[in-house]
Amino acid sequence: MSLRQLCVISVLPVVALLSAAWQGAAAQSGASRSYELALKYFEERDLSNAITELKAALVENPGLLAAHVLVARVYLYMGEPAAAADAIANARRMGADPEITWPLRAEALYGQRKFDELLALTRSLKLTVEPQATVHLFRGRAFMEKDNFAQAAVEFTAARDLAPR
Repeated sequence: MSLRQLCVISVLPVVALLSAAWQGAAAQSGASRSYELALKYFEERDLSNAITELKAALVENPGLLAAHVLVARVYLYMGEPAAAADAIANARRMGADPEITWPLRAEALYGQRKFDELLALTRSLKLTVEPQATVHLFRGRAFMEKDNFAQAAVEFTAARDLAPR
């Protein structure tokens, strides 16, 4: 084997590695652009375009956790709690912060009328004030749906005591 062939053979893996890294960075950049555009659409309440951009971001980077969380929020705004629940489950599997996912999960369960599952959400989870108050509110609403007004009052009181705005 000639010196020239050895040089070409030794350079090829480096070129392949650099090419793969560049493609990965380009995909990350494209996913980030799609996510940022989706966030803009969400803030403008252009939910259809937000979902389109979020799907594009997740095709380019399925591990983009923020996109999974935003998908859940968009679907909740669209009145599609089952789709939101799927996105929340994905985010939770990826390690999303319970401070973010538990209130969204409570809202999705309520929207699906899964009151027993909502009421089974543990109250012992250590959440900060705002997410904990939100979970209490949805638990209270679930108790009302089940005609348990006394327990609903307990949940609403707990929510008020946590966040008395």
